[in-house]
Amino acid sequence: VWLILAAVALFGLLFAVSASARAGVVSVWKKCFGDRGVSRKISNARLAQALSMGVASGLPLEEAIALSAGLLEGAAKKRCAECQSRLSEGEGLSAALRFSGLLPASQRRLLELGQRSGAGDVSLKKIAQDLTEESEAAIEALVSRVERTLVIACSVLIGLILLSVMLPLSNIMAAIG
Repeated sequence: VWLILAAVALFGLLFAVSASARAGVVSVWKKCFGDRGVSRKISNARLAQALSMGVASGLPLEEAIALSAGLLEGAAKKRCAECQSRLSEGEGLSAALRFSGLLPASQRRLLELGQRSGAGDVSLKKIAQDLTEESEAAIEALVSRVERTLVIACSVLIGLILLSVMLPLSNIMAAIG
């Protein structure tokens, strides 16, 4: 147990002190988990917000996608580039969004219906609101899980500390009594 704790403490110290070690751990983490779960929801919300602002200001959707790619990083940026290349090849918006995976299916359908009815900017604003709320809910759920885990870990540590104090005292009391 002490060896594991020492290894964790050494890793934490190395992570805190060395910027290159921190960058390496973050890059490995992003490669493994960067485009899943909460990260994906956050990047989808950012993309939808940027698209909404771009289209509301009068930009065509293709230009708004190109400008939105600058706000994203990693796999989300690659998805934007793939969508741009599909749109430049003449593919339809719905097919380009579907194959690139930029937006979830329900939001793609809402955007397509909004574009057909002439209310693309309104539908994008609604999509941005929905995805932002979804990402905030995912963050809150993750925080609540981490909070529970920290409470359990602290309770176990306090219990171990109490045991380490009480056991020697009980031996002393048994020797006296």
